[in-house]
Amino acid sequence: AESYFIDVAEDFEFRRILPEYNNIEARDLFRVIRNLQIGKTYFYRVRARRGEFTSGNSNVSSVTSKRLDGIT
Repeated sequence: AESYFIDVAEDFEFRRILPEYNNIEARDLFRVIRNLQIGKTYFYRVRARRGEFTSGNSNVSSVTSKRLDGIT
């Protein structure tokens, strides 16, 4: 893939996608997601892009945010 598109939502069905993380493009496999509520579970899915082709959505995964040490 040349890049990836990422969606982050508050619910598994993606009815409450975070506006700032709706179809954002990432050029590599690492993306920092900021301004999330500490201790809250979020859901994400990814699509791969190569040329004019974009894949369908990946399986939905979840993560619970936490405070990073040393960041205030």
